[in-house]
Amino acid sequence: MAEARKEAEVVMFGAVDELFEKTRVKPKDIGILIVNCSLFNPTTSLSAMVINHYKLRGNMLSYNLGGMGCSSGLIYIDLAKDLLQVHPNSLALVICKENITLNWYFGNDRSMLVSNCLFRMGGAAILLSNESWDRSRSKSRCTQLGLTKVLMTSASVVLPKERTPQGGLVFLCQRISWQLLGML
Repeated sequence: MAEARKEAEVVMFGAVDELFEKTRVKPKDIGILIVNCSLFNPTTSLSAMVINHYKLRGNMLSYNLGGMGCSSGLIYIDLAKDLLQVHPNSLALVICKENITLNWYFGNDRSMLVSNCLFRMGGAAILLSNESWDRSRSKSRCTQLGLTKVLMTSASVVLPKERTPQGGLVFLCQRISWQLLGML
């Protein structure tokens, strides 16, 4: 658990530090924080780790969400967009990350090794604003957001967790198609 927490700190703080440096935004200016991680959701949440590390405001909106899979980043940007519509003159920080430390497979069973190839450590941070003076320096404008769900009957991905002979938990990939992997 300590290694997974350390991995989370490296990924999140690295992405947020780079974002703050590039945008010259101060942590106290953030009004909305959304943190997403599918596989690692500890008590003392990831959003609390960010709040404590950057000494964010006590009256900010904070959301720690998880377990929603690969497309969840878009869902959280949509959540931030909706929150910005009802909270004028705000900045929203969205952090999407993944943490594989607790689910890494060290054995030789090929069906269990696939998850090591699909899932890796990584993350990104994005800053959204509804403040009018940010328009001139923003990279893009969020006008419309959509998520398309595709059903493929010819292929399926089953990712149950299974205990390895060494005692760890890994994802077991039983049947998978390359077209579906391209959509992940």
